[in-house]
Amino acid sequence: MSALLSRSPRPWLATGVILIFVVGLWGGGCTTGGSPPPLRIPDQYVLAYTTGSPIRLETVASNGGRAWSAPNSPLDTQGSPLPASIVAPGIAANPDGYVLAWFDTSGVLHTVTSPNGGEWADQRTHGTFAVDGNSRPSLAFHYGQRRWFVAFRSSASAVTVLPVRPSTGAPVTIAGVTTFVHASIEFANNQLLLVFMEAASRIGLRTSTDGAAWTTGQMRTPLSAGNAAITTETAPYLRAWAGGLWLATNKPNPVVTVSSWRIEIFASGDGSTWTAHTTVTPSFPFSEGPAVAGPESALVVADPGAQQAAMSLNGRATVRIHTNTQRTVSLAHGPAGRVHNLSLRFINQFRRLQPVNGREDVGLNVQHLDRQGIVRAEIRHWGAHNLDKSTAHFWSEGHPGGGFPRLETVVQRGETIVIYVTGDDGNVSKEIPTDTFISAGSATSFPVNVDVRLSGTSVPYQVDVAFSVGPTP
Repeated sequence: MSALLSRSPRPWLATGVILIFVVGLWGGGCTTGGSPPPLRIPDQYVLAYTTGSPIRLETVASNGGRAWSAPNSPLDTQGSPLPASIVAPGIAANPDGYVLAWFDTSGVLHTVTSPNGGEWADQRTHGTFAVDGNSRPSLAFHYGQRRWFVAFRSSASAVTVLPVRPSTGAPVTIAGVTTFVHASIEFANNQLLLVFMEAASRIGLRTSTDGAAWTTGQMRTPLSAGNAAITTETAPYLRAWAGGLWLATNKPNPVVTVSSWRIEIFASGDGSTWTAHTTVTPSFPFSEGPAVAGPESALVVADPGAQQAAMSLNGRATVRIHTNTQRTVSLAHGPAGRVHNLSLRFINQFRRLQPVNGREDVGLNVQHLDRQGIVRAEIRHWGAHNLDKSTAHFWSEGHPGGGFPRLETVVQRGETIVIYVTGDDGNVSKEIPTDTFISAGSATSFPVNVDVRLSGTSVPYQVDVAFSVGPTP
């Protein structure tokens, strides 16, 4: 009998992590004029952050907020990551696609666009500014003007707003506004709204119909929920959807311990009247602030911490995304197309293509590799035992507990699925481009000849792969 697998699978990449939460939001919110329209279905989430040395931008995407793709970076014409700095990037979406904004080490503001949150192009610059680590650019699309605006805190603690697409406009400093952490901008009810942390950890609000003249207008500020002021110890994060606005804050619990912080999500239909919705706890203490995005039925919350972001969906923790950064993140909800949820099921028979007399153990290992060859998901050491070498078999045979091997993962074009089979005669493998599954676009199955010899006098096996490609529920 052979060892089930003599070739070790490629190792997982050890990097930093981000936690992500998905929160089901309040019902009864009304859609008001001037709010972002509903996105076409399907849609997806895209998370943006800076990482690495030298520093680069990365984005990861998810169809449902549970499983996330391998990272993508905006590239220059030579295929190298565009220059970035430690300042966290901003990302936002409208029904046409995504815009990503960031500062390089010289304080130059950059933007790129993408139809799907992963293929970035049309890199532009919009001026040089005095910024620091608390100057994350925040993006909003003005549906009346059909223009993208960026807002950010300067190193002098003032807040600057300027239009960036389709063309760059004059920057405006909002009078009377100072803050020591990132500001956040959105568009709802036919106006731009800007939130920022002011004195006593309260949250101030300014509005503008054109991005140039800013006022408190008829809004109640500082923001409150009921009779209690909304407070935060980190940067507030504002995000609109077709039914209203979400606001995310982070602060210690009433009984303070080092790890006892909580994210509070508030909901509003008009930006003036707010209702407490959900508390996500524990959160990372002393972070730069959470990010939030999504519709009322599936609100995703990203809680950035040391080297990671904790993600949550409908109030339940789902995954930690490795970011290898200490900085905060940005999150957007927009049109889909970049990532695909792939399910591989080995439920049908397999066989040796050179049958002989005798018996053997056969091992199966399956890996999903991203474009850098990093393992994103795998089936490890699935064994079918004491098999007749002259006939076909199911993978459940001789396997303790029965069942069939299955791989669930999120793939993009240009990645690879590798199937390894090990028998008495050694190891064989087969690489299948993820484009093969994505292009099929539905549930089906096909036979694969696993015939690339890796060791010994290995013989090929025919393995039937059943698969489906579709969105996460």
